[in-house]
Amino acid sequence: MKITPPPGSRISVATDDHGSAVIVIPAPPRTSRLLVAIPFMVGLLFWGAGEILAALMIFSGKVHGFRIIFLVIWLVLWTMGGIFSAVFAFWKLRPAEPETLRLANGELGFCSGLRPPRLVPEELIWGGLPNYFPRRVRHTLPRRALHSLRLHQGEDRTRLIVEVDGEVIEIGNGASDIERRWLAHTIFEHYGLTRGL
Repeated sequence: MKITPPPGSRISVATDDHGSAVIVIPAPPRTSRLLVAIPFMVGLLFWGAGEILAALMIFSGKVHGFRIIFLVIWLVLWTMGGIFSAVFAFWKLRPAEPETLRLANGELGFCSGLRPPRLVPEELIWGGLPNYFPRRVRHTLPRRALHSLRLHQGEDRTRLIVEVDGEVIEIGNGASDIERRWLAHTIFEHYGLTRGL
């Protein structure tokens, strides 16, 4: 079966070594990543100046007593903040990796790709750092699990979701609504499924 993405789509389709179709869904373009990363990089210059100044003051021997204890504590905390900023700037500037679907016989291979972190304070407060820095998610979904695949109309967009062992997996996160509908139709047609559209 030849798989052709919808007109104007950035989705590409290839074939792997085993003859399975691999659908590659690129992450949406993010022009804001430089606008967010540049202030962090400028801040890192000031961080470096503060780090050097504090280290010089500690090792000069001119500071004693409570001041040296304060400087050591400040230097440790300042270093931790600088490391976090450097990691964040690296993640923000790193290009996003695309989401992939492998349509094999009897199973669907899913890889979420890797996206840059988002500046959403609620995610940091309620979910902690693991939710702030996205991670790659991989699943191999057997054909029987695909019976739960469905399009779910949300407030702002249509989501393509599948439930596996109580976990909800969103497919086509970086795709448009038209592309998600096309993905659902393609998966249902490939595996001969009749529910969920």
